[in-house]
Amino acid sequence: ATRGRLSIVHWLHYTRNEGCSAIVFTGATTNDHLDTLQWFILHYREHYRPEHCLLCAAENGCITVRYLHPQIPLPNVEATLEAAAAMGQIRSLEPLVPGPYNISRAFIFAATNGHVGALRFFIDRGYYGYIVNTNVRSQSFLAAHVQHQFSYNCMSSVTIAPLLIDLVLLQNRAHYRYQRCYRLEATA
Repeated sequence: ATRGRLSIVHWLHYTRNEGCSAIVFTGATTNDHLDTLQWFILHYREHYRPEHCLLCAAENGCITVRYLHPQIPLPNVEATLEAAAAMGQIRSLEPLVPGPYNISRAFIFAATNGHVGALRFFIDRGYYGYIVNTNVRSQSFLAAHVQHQFSYNCMSSVTIAPLLIDLVLLQNRAHYRYQRCYRLEATA
């Protein structure tokens, strides 16, 4: 199943009676064998976990994300979006965005793992503003890390100028909040 050999799967199904486990679904999904996955869904639906399959597909940049995505309730798709961003899998992000999701965590995961391509994907779609909703420590780290990644990869200043301005403001605001909290703790 993980190698997409559907003829062998058919033969085993009709000549043996052991059944299968959920591993075959994730194996077929991880290796982008949609026809094998669909066959297993048809014959062994009781072992099928669409959320887990979608997560595996997103982490590995598989096209099966397009097939699995409509089967999943919206709240469960955010974890998949975050996993794809953390792994830098733009092919997996494309069918998931746009959507009614909170992009801030996915943006942070892409930045902290150094996936500039995923960051560019979000920025090109206007999602960089969501970083304002993150906590102070994350904002400061994200600002420093993204500035380094963008300067290291020589992205065009036209693309990142608005983002860098936001990041500098976030970094300054985070630094101010940290100093203010530290002073309050020191005087208490």
